[in-house]
Amino acid sequence: MRRRDAIADCTFLVWVSVITAILWVGRLGFSSDDWTFLRIFRFAPDQSILSLYGAAFGELPGARMRPVHLLYLAASYKLWGLHPLGFHVGNVIVLAIIGIFLWMLLRELGLPRVWALASAVAYLTLPNYSTARFWFAAYHSILSIALYLLSFYADLRSVRADESAVWKWRALGIASLIGCLLTYEVAQPLFALNICVTLLLGKRIESSDSFRRARVTAVLEAVALLGVTLFKAVTQTRAGGIQGSYVRHVAGVAKDALVMHWRGYGFGLPLRVWNAVHRYPDSRIVGVSVALGVAVAIYLWWTSFQHNGRWPTRRDALAWLGAGVLVFALGHAIFLVTDIGARGGFTMTGKNNRVAVAATLGTALCFVAGAGWLVRLAPARIRGAAFAFLIGLLAAGGFIIDNTIANSWAGAYRKEMEVVAAIQSRFPRLPPHTTLILDGTCPYVGPAVVFKSKWDLAGLLALAYQDPAVQADVVTSQMEVREDGLVTKSLSQNENYPYSDDLLVFDVRSNAVTRFSNTAVARRYFQQRLPLLCPQRENL
Repeated sequence: MRRRDAIADCTFLVWVSVITAILWVGRLGFSSDDWTFLRIFRFAPDQSILSLYGAAFGELPGARMRPVHLLYLAASYKLWGLHPLGFHVGNVIVLAIIGIFLWMLLRELGLPRVWALASAVAYLTLPNYSTARFWFAAYHSILSIALYLLSFYADLRSVRADESAVWKWRALGIASLIGCLLTYEVAQPLFALNICVTLLLGKRIESSDSFRRARVTAVLEAVALLGVTLFKAVTQTRAGGIQGSYVRHVAGVAKDALVMHWRGYGFGLPLRVWNAVHRYPDSRIVGVSVALGVAVAIYLWWTSFQHNGRWPTRRDALAWLGAGVLVFALGHAIFLVTDIGARGGFTMTGKNNRVAVAATLGTALCFVAGAGWLVRLAPARIRGAAFAFLIGLLAAGGFIIDNTIANSWAGAYRKEMEVVAAIQSRFPRLPPHTTLILDGTCPYVGPAVVFKSKWDLAGLLALAYQDPAVQADVVTSQMEVREDGLVTKSLSQNENYPYSDDLLVFDVRSNAVTRFSNTAVARRYFQQRLPLLCPQRENL
């Protein structure tokens, strides 16, 4: 492939990444766990990256199995402080890098140029992992996929590189593997595919030395994979045991994954786009989506001429469809040994859909293979145009859903700022030892979190009052009034707040403050409390 074409393709993928974010990147802020991370960094002993990393490592034992994640958080804070724009721009850049790495990898595997481009475009625009586009606390999942693709590409290059460069590629592949898994573990099963494909490629290359190279690379990767797996097994504190029948658990994971990716954003994608346009009309989103879809279609149509009239066979399409299904399955395989999926990990628009970042690679390949198979039904002279049209349509639809969801995240951030302004107006300063319980605000705007627990509210108030000792939480439907105090429940842990004159409940709706000095006051408050009417959370 000519260098000029490669530069053009990479530039095109960067452009696609930028356009997908152009409407929301400047409107997003922080959410949920972000505020805890920012509180830790803001009040770290000093502001060096190592000190920031150490502060997070000390306060977040559940994240110690992901040291690269903590380092990524610390480095991002060092760069951008409390200004959200830099964090979100950085994530868009990493997404663009993923598009380029995926294109490079697929070209290295022999996929036609137009199919490689289409696969990268599909991954960049699919809404399956939308939360990882908008939530700083989930940006490490995007970074892990970039490192995974780089590791795979480096493995393949080590097989056919010049002798002087073989060990450089191997070192890059191993370092990327370690970096990927110490950032996030969802891509871990995919490295088995890397090893197998590297061996297969080494066997197919007509070189007496290629298979030996492939074996050495595969062994080194396997050793690194085993070492990181052992490290994570020793340091993890969050993976829960599987409750009940294992067969039922596996069936549940498979069902939830298929429902999310294929009923939701697969065959159901047109319906989701229709719902987004009609329930949440936004002329800017529709206008830019049309422009993006047309531009993608034109570029892919132009690229299809590089085939000189040739088009992948149905057998090729079915082979890549099978590869997509395999990647999709491996992208969910980590959940076969943990109950995270059963605890809400598979959602179409909730904050936990970040777990789909690896499986969506397979979804993208399946979409492209399906489009390639369909256009075989058309006359040869229009196959390139038909394929380009289908991928352009997919990109436009993904853009509409992503940006509609982004509006919820932007709205949730605005609501956070409004609530904190109301709190500061009512409490110009918080007396020492005060615990503030917030009432009267809905926990979500669409799928985006406003305030749900101490993790978000206490962190934000600590920054607002410049006091790391601020204690705060939120009234939820799971809160219990006990004889000795209030108890709030979350997935991670329960929080107990003993009754005292320092336990204040602030209802933002009425600007009223109640001191929960004893059980009687607490019970009377909740008996007389006006119900909180919140819109039902729904997937697009």
